[in-house]
Amino acid sequence: METDYFICMTTVNSEKEANTIKNIVLSKKLTACVNIISGVTSAYHWRGSIKEEKESIMIFKTKKYLLEKLKHEVLVVHSYEIPEFIVMPIVDGGLHFFSWMDRELLPEHEVKD
Repeated sequence: METDYFICMTTVNSEKEANTIKNIVLSKKLTACVNIISGVTSAYHWRGSIKEEKESIMIFKTKKYLLEKLKHEVLVVHSYEIPEFIVMPIVDGGLHFFSWMDRELLPEHEVKD
């Protein structure tokens, strides 16, 4: 199913970093909403061993034409050597929510390369 609406996710090492990223992407209207879930435990493979850290998950709601700009803005300030940036399509949802997103995001004709 083709969609124009997407959820993007990343993890960061602190609420301070999450708030920095949040302020940048919201001020540029690259996302209509950011959810920050703090205090999650992430376990992962890193350079031959298993690591475990406390992180914050960031969830962004955006549209297709803003994906690359959003990704760029998140990754340019991200502190991790190899940050994740995962994109998932929203295949269904409330029309009122999508209309709200359309009103709050940077209009497509204002996107510059």
